[in-house]
Amino acid sequence: MARIAFDMDDVITDTYAAQKKWLETTYPETAEFADGRKFDTFLSDVQHNHFWEMLGEGEFFGEIQPMEGAVETLRELNRRHELFIVTAATLFPKSCIHKYNWVQRHLPFFDVGNIVFCANKSIVNVDYLIDDHAENFAGLKGQGLLFDAVHNRTSSYPDRIENWSAVRNYKF
Repeated sequence: MARIAFDMDDVITDTYAAQKKWLETTYPETAEFADGRKFDTFLSDVQHNHFWEMLGEGEFFGEIQPMEGAVETLRELNRRHELFIVTAATLFPKSCIHKYNWVQRHLPFFDVGNIVFCANKSIVNVDYLIDDHAENFAGLKGQGLLFDAVHNRTSSYPDRIENWSAVRNYKF
């Protein structure tokens, strides 16, 4: 039985798609730039500040859709492994309750006692951490697996997971 931790945003939840939708609705003129690019590369300072204010309010995080295959794969892995959700929600403190409620709504089988809200993910004692930011593997005792995302496509991190089908087929 492996101890496996998963980041929430852009791993379990399709945060990029939700952010893109918010931008396209709030700033339609950005729609042509939003696909496949980091948002801070084309937003004005005012738009960028509004974007971060919206994230800081926290409610956004409760409405994000799960990544394709995430719920089913987590349900399956939960039968054989000890699972954790490790999210940097402390960077957006008002998001914590919304993320907690999201897990209860979308992952009713998940032990909510295994949700870790932190900024430094090396504090968790796990065999694997699947995250979309390679810097979160610093100091980790277990193996970091980089979940593919728009913002990390140029990363040279060697251990990459493409999608939830690859998570399902990984030999933990």
